[in-house]
Amino acid sequence: FAVAVRAHVKLDEGAGILWRVSGNGLKSDSYILGTSHTVPISFLDSLKGFPEVWAQVTQVATETEAADIMDSVQHGHLKILEKFCAQERKRVAYHLPNMKYKDLYTKSQLAFMDSILKFFVVSNMTVAEYSPLRLWHQYLSLRISSNSHRLSVKDPMDFFKNAMDGMLERRCKSAGKHYFKLEEPFTFFNALNESVMLVDSCFNLNEQADILYQCALYEAKSKNRPHVNYLDIAYQEKNFAKYNDYFVKQTDYIDSLDLPTALKVRLFQYEKKKNEIGGERRTLNWMDKILTEIKSAPTLVAVGINHFIGENGLIHLLRQHGYTVEPVK
Repeated sequence: FAVAVRAHVKLDEGAGILWRVSGNGLKSDSYILGTSHTVPISFLDSLKGFPEVWAQVTQVATETEAADIMDSVQHGHLKILEKFCAQERKRVAYHLPNMKYKDLYTKSQLAFMDSILKFFVVSNMTVAEYSPLRLWHQYLSLRISSNSHRLSVKDPMDFFKNAMDGMLERRCKSAGKHYFKLEEPFTFFNALNESVMLVDSCFNLNEQADILYQCALYEAKSKNRPHVNYLDIAYQEKNFAKYNDYFVKQTDYIDSLDLPTALKVRLFQYEKKKNEIGGERRTLNWMDKILTEIKSAPTLVAVGINHFIGENGLIHLLRQHGYTVEPVK
C-alpha cells in the first residue's frame, strides 16, 4: 500500500543533474540544474558541460537568497531568523507538558534509543518542545550532513563558504549576470515549519514514539541503510534515473516496520503530504516566474534535485508547457 507514485517523466539514458530547456519559441536555450544544498561548489565545477552552460546564460535563479541568509548567520546577524522564530506557532495537537521523552519508552527501549540519539536529544527534553518524529528527522538530517564526502559538521563555516547554492549566487553577481530568487526567504521558512509541524497533527505522542522506535530498530538491524544514503550516492554519481527510482521508493521501508497496518497507511500518507508541502507545492508556485524569465533571457534555474521529480516536478511541468527538456551530456 505504498503511496509513492512513480514519476511520469522520460528518464533519458545517461540523464544527469543538468538539463537543457529549448523549443516553444525560445530565442536561446535555458537550463535547469538539480542542486544538493549541502554539497560544496567543487562538485559543480566538476560537472561535464557546466562551464559552457555558465558562459551562455545571462541570468541565474535559485530557490531563495541562500547566500545572503548564510552570510547573515555567519556574521551573527540573525534578525531574519529571529523574526521568523518570533512568529506565532501552531500548538501541537497532543500537548502533554508533563510528559517527557523518557516517559514514552520502557527502560530497555530508552537505553536502545539513547544509544542512537544521544547526540541529538536531551533525555529530559519535554515532548511538547520536541516530538519523537521530529527528533527522528533531525537525527537523519544531521547524520546525512556528517557523511565524509559532504560538508564538515565539525566546521560549520564550511557550509557558509562552499555550499553550492550560495556560491552560485555569489558567482552570478560577481560575473555581472542578473540574479533572481524564486521565492522570498519567509516562504521557504514557513513551508519548512509547516512540514515540521505536520507530524503533531497526524500522530499522537504514543504513535510517534512507536514509529520512532521501529524506525530506529529497522535501521539498526537492516543491512540496507535508510534511503537517504542511496539518494546521496545517486546524486554523487550524477545519475538522475537512479536518484528518481530511489526517491519514489523512499517510503517502501515502512512496510517492514512492526506497526499496525492502519498506522503504516497513515505514515505513508504523512510522508506524501510532507513532500507536497516542502516540494511539489513550492515547485508549482515557481512556474509563472520561471516561464516568464526563460522567455526573456538564457537562464540557469538551480533548485534542489527533488524538485525535478514526478508529475509536479520541474521537468514534467516544463514539458507540459511545450518545451523540450533533455539532459546535457
